[in-house]
Amino acid sequence: MEQKIVKVTKPITRLEHVRSIGVIGDPGCEDLGTYNMKVYAGALEETGKDGITLIVGDLVPAGTGRHYRAIQELTEALAENPVYSLRGNHDTGAYAGYFGLKNYALLLEGFAVIVLDNAARFFEEEGLSLLKQVLSMEEVRQAVIAFHIPVPNHFIRNCVSEEEFSRLKSAYTPWKGKVRYLLCGHGGKGPCGAAGTCVGCRAFFRNEGLCLPGLRVCHDGGHSSGALPGLRRAGEAV
Repeated sequence: MEQKIVKVTKPITRLEHVRSIGVIGDPGCEDLGTYNMKVYAGALEETGKDGITLIVGDLVPAGTGRHYRAIQELTEALAENPVYSLRGNHDTGAYAGYFGLKNYALLLEGFAVIVLDNAARFFEEEGLSLLKQVLSMEEVRQAVIAFHIPVPNHFIRNCVSEEEFSRLKSAYTPWKGKVRYLLCGHGGKGPCGAAGTCVGCRAFFRNEGLCLPGLRVCHDGGHSSGALPGLRRAGEAV
């Protein structure tokens, strides 16, 4: 039987059949207790309506084999579509052994999701090189850049430095017109979720004239104070 959690082995994967993407953020950032996993199960049920699910980091509270196996087993039991992930700051240890590459791209029809690892608060050169490679492809007309820790913004201070944001911008600026979203997680106990209920994510976009294949965000169902009910505009973030 095909596994639901995808262990990414290729830097670029083509998914031409996918027309929508469900997004879940930080399901295990505090713990893998009953309440948090009940919220996560509900989010998986919701994103099961989409072609694939993307978890934008912090699958586990700590990168131990026990935690990775627990989130894998639960996801395999409940997910209704392929689940991709990216590395969060809690996802230490043997992350790659369970989930594969930390920098990769998913190519849909005319559209790309480019996943970058910034779990250590900096973007790896490998990831920035891949970003340039994918954005330079003629077939890619629009793109989302996904990573865990946000760029500087008006919502939370727990973000990468302005210097790191400048490195990212330098990489995508030649193709800025293709970049529609910067998508990230790392809400923690702040506006993205109450303690232990960080199922949600932040998305920063530069205009409202988007023509995406269907990017949806699952949040924590209103349990948090000031949670984002989907995608919120955050000015000229890209």
